[in-house]
Amino acid sequence: MARTQTRSRLWAIAPLAVLVFAAWQTATTLSRTPAFNRSLQVETASGGGRPGSFWTMYDRAEYFFWVARGWSYQTFPSYLPGEDGSTERQAALLDRTHRVRDAAMESLRLRPGHATTWMLVANTELTLGNREAALQAWRISHDFAPNSATRARNRMLFLIRFMSEPENRELALATVSPDTIRAELSAMEKSTMTSALATLLAEEPLIANILADQ
Repeated sequence: MARTQTRSRLWAIAPLAVLVFAAWQTATTLSRTPAFNRSLQVETASGGGRPGSFWTMYDRAEYFFWVARGWSYQTFPSYLPGEDGSTERQAALLDRTHRVRDAAMESLRLRPGHATTWMLVANTELTLGNREAALQAWRISHDFAPNSATRARNRMLFLIRFMSEPENRELALATVSPDTIRAELSAMEKSTMTSALATLLAEEPLIANILADQ
């Protein structure tokens, strides 16, 4: 009889235990999102801790991606203070570039396979003069999204910009695989939005030099 009563009591409190556990799990999960934990928020380009759409506040990887993207826009010349070549402008560029990289790397720590975030890293490393790191991030982006026409376009345009400096050009010619370039152009050719550009890029002397290196 006693065992039956004990078993009945256990069954009676079981639903409550499940609810308590579910509430604890929910609270724990929410506490790990920027929306409910201000300590996870960082300064955004627009001020405050919100990078834009409210939904980014519920996914830390997405949150830091949009923080990085927001700061990346602020590195454009039209958004930088001071005159061209001034100390003020250079300091602002470096500060914002580091913010982009820090946020992008935090996003990648949580979501390492995001090709677009890797290109944010590639651009920041190039700005900071880290040529090898920039090319490595470029390659990783390709590895994670080799068939995306828009990402291939962005990567090819980045490579053109990268190779505009003679020292960078030598590094690219020595380390960039022709097969990677062909894969990028092939991905672009499959989209009507990027196919024409793919044809032009294939004839670009900087790219043609890589393709000629069989």
